[in-house]
Amino acid sequence: MALKRIIIGTAVAVLITWGVLFFIAGSTPEEEPADEPAETAVSETETEEETEAKEEEPAAEDERPDYPENRANILLIGFDERGLGDAIVIVSYDIETFETAFISIKRDTYVDFQTWSPEGKGHSALGWASYVGMNYGEGDHESGARHMAETIEELLDIRITSYAGITFDGFVELIDSMGGVNIEVDPLFAERETDPLTPGRQLLSGKEALVYARHRQNPRIPEPGSKSKDGDRVRRNQELLRAVFERCRDLSSDDLLDIYDQMEEQIHTNMQRWDLLTLANIFYNKDPELIDKVVLPGYLDTVYEEDIDQEIEYYFLDEEACKELLEELGLK
Repeated sequence: MALKRIIIGTAVAVLITWGVLFFIAGSTPEEEPADEPAETAVSETETEEETEAKEEEPAAEDERPDYPENRANILLIGFDERGLGDAIVIVSYDIETFETAFISIKRDTYVDFQTWSPEGKGHSALGWASYVGMNYGEGDHESGARHMAETIEELLDIRITSYAGITFDGFVELIDSMGGVNIEVDPLFAERETDPLTPGRQLLSGKEALVYARHRQNPRIPEPGSKSKDGDRVRRNQELLRAVFERCRDLSSDDLLDIYDQMEEQIHTNMQRWDLLTLANIFYNKDPELIDKVVLPGYLDTVYEEDIDQEIEYYFLDEEACKELLEELGLK
């Protein structure tokens, strides 16, 4: 029984840590998205089909192209307050060797095949996929995660084997339920116009950890080895991830199980127990330096959205470079 609780506790620690990992991918600006698409953009027939789709898993294996059978690809999503995907990352690993990669996808990635909004509305960013899957914020987050998974499968021509997501409120509650995390806060955080942080090494609450995780500029806070404000943010999130995992190691299996009981409704996933135990094995036995950490390559460009008379900046994937990278990592 003790061994079983240790195994379960380890798996829960992984799930908790992944709750923080979702925010590593959120390296784009923190501005508010464009106005919501009108619900009339979806016909009654389409709405019924979406409702039926929520009762089903993603497309059956025999309906998909051939994908590497030795690869598991887990989609992790950090939802903002409205249900849009703010942070999007694929954790991909070889089921035999456990070679692992973290693949970040920018939330502003342009989706040219989207059907959830008419052209010219400014809603073609990937982050909208989860919001649409939630019936424009009225449904559940797991349905949003499923729709995001299906969209990414079509966007990248890969297979997503499972998915999980957490909201900002869930992130804050998660950190607080752990008793906070120890972080060295840069003195420049005291210069923030809103929610400034006290400099020095300290125990951050959930709200403070979210500020630390999402800060990008105003002012820019340079991090060692970084050449941009986006790079600064990614490095801070990596430090936060390390701090959370250290905290998980300090907690007992019973403590971790209690946290999971509190957080179960905040974590939206179709992951199976084997997925969790496999991730536990990776976390506890894999040297973090041996895990590939990449962002899908692309470039920023603006699109004039006629209906709102506004230039919207999107991130356009470099299709050939993405294909080569995903093949190199074993996803194709």
